[in-house]
Amino acid sequence: MNSIDCLDRIMNLQTPLVQSSEDDRIFMKLEGGSLNYNHKFRSAAYLVKKALEANIDLSKVADRSSGSWSMALSHCVYLAKGKSQFITTKVPHPYLAKIVESKNGVFKMVKNNSVRIEELNKLVHDEGWYTFNQHSNLDLINAFKETLGRQLVNDLNFMGISPKYIVAPVGTGGLLAGASLALKENKFATKIVGCDISSSIVNQAKRSMTYKLSACRGVGSEDEICHTFIESSKYIDEILVSNIYNTLHEMKRFTNRYPFTVGMSTCLALSVVKTHLLKKCRANESILIISPDRGETYTDEINCALKIYNGY
Repeated sequence: MNSIDCLDRIMNLQTPLVQSSEDDRIFMKLEGGSLNYNHKFRSAAYLVKKALEANIDLSKVADRSSGSWSMALSHCVYLAKGKSQFITTKVPHPYLAKIVESKNGVFKMVKNNSVRIEELNKLVHDEGWYTFNQHSNLDLINAFKETLGRQLVNDLNFMGISPKYIVAPVGTGGLLAGASLALKENKFATKIVGCDISSSIVNQAKRSMTYKLSACRGVGSEDEICHTFIESSKYIDEILVSNIYNTLHEMKRFTNRYPFTVGMSTCLALSVVKTHLLKKCRANESILIISPDRGETYTDEINCALKIYNGY
């Protein structure tokens, strides 16, 4: 399998869309699937493929991340390019650094937030390292439109569903904006709803549409704005919140009801749906939740990428 075929396979992996057994008006797009997939693999593969087609040198990549983005991106770079140097601002687990180092060449951790941002910026601006920078890369929106968005349109048409709402965690906004564009191009009159934890340190910044990266776990300096979110917010109709207690309650209910797992962000979306949106839906109307992942470890997500590469 060549590099482009590998990335296409990751971008277009079919994940299930299922109906809730608790309320038949709720549907869930399970991006975790059966391979412990993560939705960020789609966008990472799309951006890496675009870079390859533009003959961009990916032998040295430096990218900022608060966790799963660096995992998805580093492995898409590896699967496409082979051995390369990849430096990020954060590694969420010490064991993971060893895994990524053995696959990708160099994976460096810097502990101090301000120093690590400065160091990464120096590599990019002064030493020619390439960065995908999800926080200022508007291609992220198109990445989700052309991958998950297209798949959603096909799924909904096949099942004969036209949801009143689509709900997903806000994040940097690319997922929801991409889904919104794909649905609107195909004449779906669906409202796009983002969700967040009410106590989140970025919640107020997002709701006021001035999302500063300094609020997001050290991936940006004091005055940097998340431009991807600012652009994405044009396609998000509303941002609703739930508290951590309701979210944990949904996690417990979900675990007891279903034979598969989802992440905390999916349970946040379920809490928002039950608190705010179901009461606005008639019996024949539906809500679609995009579940970003299964809530398993990043190590399992790496294994997922390798399974896809090897043809599972």
